[in-house]
Amino acid sequence: MQDFWDPDYIDNLARIKPGQIVDKMEDLLLKSVEKHMFADSRVGAFCSGGVDSSLLMAMAAKRHNNLAIFHANIKGRWSEYDAALKLSQHLKLELRTVDVNEQDFIDLMPEVMKHYEHPFTYHPNCAPFLMVSRLVQKHRVKGMLSGEGSDECFLGYPWLGRERLVNTYYRFVVWLKTLVNKIPDLGKIIWPCEGNGKEVVKMLLNRCETVEETQNVHNFASKIVSTKIEEGNIRTVEYLNYHLRTLLHRNDSLGMAASIEARFPFLDNEVVKIAVNMPYRYKIRLSPTAFEKAHPGIRDKWVVRKVADRYIPRELSRRTKIGFWTTAFERMKVSPAYFDESFVKDLFELSQGQMHNIMSQSDQGLTMRLLHLDVWGHVCMRGLSLETSLRKLRQHVSLLPE
Repeated sequence: MQDFWDPDYIDNLARIKPGQIVDKMEDLLLKSVEKHMFADSRVGAFCSGGVDSSLLMAMAAKRHNNLAIFHANIKGRWSEYDAALKLSQHLKLELRTVDVNEQDFIDLMPEVMKHYEHPFTYHPNCAPFLMVSRLVQKHRVKGMLSGEGSDECFLGYPWLGRERLVNTYYRFVVWLKTLVNKIPDLGKIIWPCEGNGKEVVKMLLNRCETVEETQNVHNFASKIVSTKIEEGNIRTVEYLNYHLRTLLHRNDSLGMAASIEARFPFLDNEVVKIAVNMPYRYKIRLSPTAFEKAHPGIRDKWVVRKVADRYIPRELSRRTKIGFWTTAFERMKVSPAYFDESFVKDLFELSQGQMHNIMSQSDQGLTMRLLHLDVWGHVCMRGLSLETSLRKLRQHVSLLPE
């Protein structure tokens, strides 16, 4: 992905005015949407209610009056149904919806695991994605436009908007710790070194894939001596590697489970090229009218939102990213008895008492990882039927109220 960096292109985009970059972005996205609409059968779009999918649908609807749009409505406080409905009314399109209840996150775990083929705690929204894909299949739509890739290209994740402030804080903490550690005899007692064991374990589990990719990106950037590549654009390329692959794997594996082909206009070559070369200020931008709690006063995905202002109501183009959000995994309660006869217990050669002891000391994150590992082991390794796995989950796993 770092091969998209072009020193001449970077220099040209650095001189371009804000209105011109918005015009150029609009033109590239229109061309990309048109290319991705080509098919010998009806094409639809995933309608999440967020700015990325909303913009793509609005562009597609200008040239195709039979666009089918589909929405997964996660019932509860994180529902984006109202935003999706407003968009469908604005575009005069029928919105087809599947309701996702909290129990679905438990009930669909074995089936999602069967298609996803490894534990998916990193993407808890897999269940609603499978459900909406099946809704698409029922309406005999094959190709589906998706807004995937926009957040990676244009830095749309909430934590990226506050990244510079957070990094400044941690640099101060490191400086302060270094200062304290210099106190003779007492420094490292007052503030001991914690080590980096957790990061090394991560490296072991993914065969150093993410670390090596990140290092390759930085090495490539350092070799382009004719121009300075902004740190924000290095972040874009980082997110377009491992993180994006996990999302595309989700879309492909769970979409194909319903015979759906997902299409990604934001990942068109020309769109990605402008994204990795444009100035950081056209992605993350100071804005006194941005009132998002995650990063007040900062507008993320600025250029995408400016294009969206031309196609959809501002209340939709300025919406905060939610993205099929759920807190179900944070509130799942797993009975220790679940692991009495389990793949995990056998894998680590633990007794029943030892497994109970592990569970009693596990935080919620580790509990979810162990649960997913166990479901994966039974479904994908041991060939346990989905029905048997589901019965066990329903017996031992419940959801605490919000």
